[in-house]
Amino acid sequence: MRATLMGKDPARPKSERFSYIALMTILFTGQFIAIFDISVANVLLPTIQGQFDVTSALGGLVVTAYSATYAGTVILAGRLSDSYGFSRIYLWGVGIFGVASLGCAFAPGFSSLVIFRAIQGVGAGLLFPQVLAGVQGSIPPSWRGVATGIFGVILGAGSTLGQLGGALLSEVDFLGSGWRLAFLINGPTCAAILVAGYFLFAKPTKEKLRFLDIRGAILSCVSLGSFVLAIAFLGAKQEPWLWISLLFSSLVLAILFWCHENHVWMRGKDSIIRKELLRNRMFIRGICITFAFFVTQVPFYVVLTQAIQVGTNSSPLESAALYAPLGIAFIVASSVAGRVRSSLNALLSFFAASVLALTFLCLTAIPIKDISAANLNCVALMTIIGLAGGCIAPSIVRLTLSGIESEYAGSASGLVAMTQQLANSVGTATMALLFALNFGSVGPLGDLRGNLITLALTALGVAVLVGFTHLAIRRAGA
Repeated sequence: MRATLMGKDPARPKSERFSYIALMTILFTGQFIAIFDISVANVLLPTIQGQFDVTSALGGLVVTAYSATYAGTVILAGRLSDSYGFSRIYLWGVGIFGVASLGCAFAPGFSSLVIFRAIQGVGAGLLFPQVLAGVQGSIPPSWRGVATGIFGVILGAGSTLGQLGGALLSEVDFLGSGWRLAFLINGPTCAAILVAGYFLFAKPTKEKLRFLDIRGAILSCVSLGSFVLAIAFLGAKQEPWLWISLLFSSLVLAILFWCHENHVWMRGKDSIIRKELLRNRMFIRGICITFAFFVTQVPFYVVLTQAIQVGTNSSPLESAALYAPLGIAFIVASSVAGRVRSSLNALLSFFAASVLALTFLCLTAIPIKDISAANLNCVALMTIIGLAGGCIAPSIVRLTLSGIESEYAGSASGLVAMTQQLANSVGTATMALLFALNFGSVGPLGDLRGNLITLALTALGVAVLVGFTHLAIRRAGA
């Protein structure tokens, strides 16, 4: 369903321009706080563990609780968007996220903090798919390139500022709030979004939902949540029975979900995953590329930060400063890539992914003790990584969603968001596990090199996938 904005006569260009800018501002602000919260929590985790006096394994629940509920919610959120309109689900997500953030800020104990983080993940899972759904369903094609460019900018800005913000908050105790300020500021931000959305979003046309696949929703949510928890516990080297049982449960539930979806399709009813999307070859290619690319992003930040702090005893602020040139380059490249003709998206992503792979390999030549924001060679390589990533992120979003009709925009956006989260979880757990397994024998430098080589091979895989996609596009256009 398509949601529009209230305002003046849509036939007037100035009125339309204001409407589109207002829509994107509201949507991208929500996207920013959701991404910022992920990054800042990762950086503040040691501080939180120290205050509540919990082990690192138990403290990891602050991150995994959010990730699990987020991953379990996004597909359902996309389907609800198609049924009720993206604006309504977006505002519900923002409201839940804001209330849960205040709960995190005033959490009296560790258990309550984890519970509120899980609720916060539900809010983020509801709001995040609506960003791309709104762009795809309510922004005209002539504006979508700019919108996806901004989407990429927010990805970079949210991650970078989250790293820096978390590092600053770990060292600066503002009015005694400490790490709680990171969650407290979400309250007024979400309130402002809700007020703006209430006055600017038009009420979606009321349509009776023909069929809500409750069983499919429950199976998908629990299956994805269990998988993310299993991967997180594996990366944290928890007891084998814990992550094995979760992984097995996730697999069984995934099989049941697939059988259930086939049954729903045979009955001709709407399912959680729209069958039309699975028949779209370009969309499936885009999902594969999205997964491969995002495996190289957050996991890279995690493993590099861990290597620097373990290998050089750097403070969180010193390690976070290294990402400033990467973040700035990512933002600049995303804003430019969003304006590139859609027909060149695959070609741009191919060259950028190739450069990304080469840069990861070049970074292995720098000794661990020399990796810092003061090393010009390191700054140059981080800048190139940011430029390459900034070119790829908006390009693959446009590539994946190209040809998706507005009535399927919510479901498609939910699958894209789910893919990003799964890639982050799988990649981070894999990198952390490799680092932990090798640290005792070869030290942080060897671990970092091994992980960078793994990331380089993954980036090369992105280039290969995009290359085949580019050839397919050319053949289809011939």
